[in-house]
Amino acid sequence: MKIQLTDKYVLTSNEYNLIVERVMICEKGDNIGKVYLKPLAYFGTLQQLVNWLAEHEIKSSTVKSIVELRSEIKLFCESIRGLSDIIEKKWTEKKPY
Repeated sequence: MKIQLTDKYVLTSNEYNLIVERVMICEKGDNIGKVYLKPLAYFGTLQQLVNWLAEHEIKSSTVKSIVELRSEIKLFCESIRGLSDIIEKKWTEKKPY
């Protein structure tokens, strides 16, 4: 499974985990300019993944007021809505049990 969550994050999985990976661009060596994925966090459940994403987005936010923060959280929730159904469906299809 490989799902683009945002312009910065991709969701992948293996047999046991949901994996959030950061989209990176190589800045050194022979692969300058090439895009690669850097694993950031591993989760056993979809709820853990969503909680981490929300917390990560809030902590890295540059908002300067509670009103802006509320607005950013609302936008984040809207972007995640519907995506969780897709992820859950793909994740349960892959589970061996």
